[in-house]
Amino acid sequence: MKTFHSTRNTKKSSWVSFLLMLALTVFMAYLPFGMFEILKSISSAFGEADTLSPLPLLACSLPFLLFLLMTVWMGIYLAAARKACLRFEEKTLVFESINRFKFLLYGGRKPFVLPYDQIKIVKFNGFAGKIEMVDYMGKKYFIFPLSFAKKHGEEVLIELHNHLPPETFAAGMEISDILKRWSKLSKIRTVFTISFVVVYLATLFFDPMFSSHSWLTSAWKVELRPLGYESVWTYSTDSQDGFWILSWKSDYYRVYRYSDKLENEWKLPETLPGKDYPQSVSGDKNGIPIIWMESHVLHYENDSWKAIPYDDSLDVRDWEYNGLVSGEWGWAIDVKKGQDNRLLKINALTGKWSVVPLPETALRQKLSPRSIQRAVNGDFLVLMQSDTDNRVYVLSDDEWTPKEYPVILLENSRVWNYFLDGNTSLWVLLETQNKFVVEKVDLNDDLQVTQLPSPKETDEWKRYDCLMVDSAGRLWINGSYPEFMAVFTPVWQGEAKEIERYTEKNSNYQGGISTRPVMLPDGQIWSFGRNITTMDTNQTTLSSPLPAWYVSWDWNLIRLFIILLSFVLLFIANIYSRSYIVSKK
Repeated sequence: MKTFHSTRNTKKSSWVSFLLMLALTVFMAYLPFGMFEILKSISSAFGEADTLSPLPLLACSLPFLLFLLMTVWMGIYLAAARKACLRFEEKTLVFESINRFKFLLYGGRKPFVLPYDQIKIVKFNGFAGKIEMVDYMGKKYFIFPLSFAKKHGEEVLIELHNHLPPETFAAGMEISDILKRWSKLSKIRTVFTISFVVVYLATLFFDPMFSSHSWLTSAWKVELRPLGYESVWTYSTDSQDGFWILSWKSDYYRVYRYSDKLENEWKLPETLPGKDYPQSVSGDKNGIPIIWMESHVLHYENDSWKAIPYDDSLDVRDWEYNGLVSGEWGWAIDVKKGQDNRLLKINALTGKWSVVPLPETALRQKLSPRSIQRAVNGDFLVLMQSDTDNRVYVLSDDEWTPKEYPVILLENSRVWNYFLDGNTSLWVLLETQNKFVVEKVDLNDDLQVTQLPSPKETDEWKRYDCLMVDSAGRLWINGSYPEFMAVFTPVWQGEAKEIERYTEKNSNYQGGISTRPVMLPDGQIWSFGRNITTMDTNQTTLSSPLPAWYVSWDWNLIRLFIILLSFVLLFIANIYSRSYIVSKK
């Protein structure tokens, strides 16, 4: 009696296949998990955390469930490969494997007991490396000699020839011929498998949805990738040209200071006081975070978060557009229905606040503060409006500078953003009658205007959001959704010319709906989304994004095509191997 057990290589390959399938299943689990996180975040934002619809989660869970079932199936095959035993007894051929789940096994893994005198014919499947035996009842039995013996199963083939009469073997079943053909076909199969894996992995490398995409383009530099599914919720600059970052997930917020590295981090409690949400973030003089909210601040003291309410039940909303923070102080526009707006200065550590007196010219013209922006040099720009006049004032070190900038608004116009460049000229982004224009007001109040091309309706909301100007006078304007950054050369009294347009697909640019990009004094633009990215605006020739034809490719469809093509090629190769064996008589 001769007994063969699964070779070490067979067991190793079975383990590798199982672990790869398990890894794919874990990866697929992130799809429903990520969808759940997104839906939970959206529902929480609208106060409906307990009303998640199960249908989207079920739809996203189907691929995961399919891969889970396949993983269980491959686990059974792994067990079968480890327990497999091929035994040549005196009168019978016995193949042992696991019996408990044998209904899940197919040819070559399913156990059997077959008397030699019941074998009518023995055939050879070259591509699969499989021996097919047919009994007199027409039932088929399969074994894989390659799994039990080295040298392409030579010892198993010898035992078959020793126990069966020559007429049992089909044409081309001589041992030397089989070994030669198996050797050639196994090389072909190896080359095919490696080529398929390389091509498939290449699609993952080139896919904009994966982090490897950042290596393909020099347009925008990835400074930091927040952990897991975190995205930047809000940020503020500090006195060292670093950033206080508040990132978020569905069930928590994380605070950290980003400069050259992450030094410390803090997590906000899962349940925040009231129904308030973080509006802004900064740090005190000791480097401890401050979270600015609508009715109070949270300050980290004695290993816990302390809530400090604003005095007199002050309620400040929309810090993103109506407020700025710097260290322990915040400046916010208090908007009350039926009353004039007020500019407030708030002390985070005490909750006390005071009204900032407006410039005399603003008082005389009955102007009211409408929005506030930070200038590149750290000063504050405050837009003040009345029914007939619009002006931007500069607040520097708690003092109003003498310079004020008039803003010309046409009928039904809206100010989206404004920017003070290094030459102290003011640039204003306006929307008027569904068209966007940029005004430039210099120190002499001379006005120049350029019109922007309309945002593309196919993939963006019909608007631009934020305006910055580099040292060469180029306009950097971002918009959403999806987020993009367009660069223009202004044409005064004409339409600006677009130089480049950066998106997440054609570059490393990342933006967020609730986080506007910011330019620092060194000319670097920082943008915040799932990643934190930068661009040096001082370069004469801007880095080019990836070409449009490349980013238009649907990589999911390409991967599906590659998988289907591999199945077709395997089918063709199998037919070729059969015809190849038949032709070698």
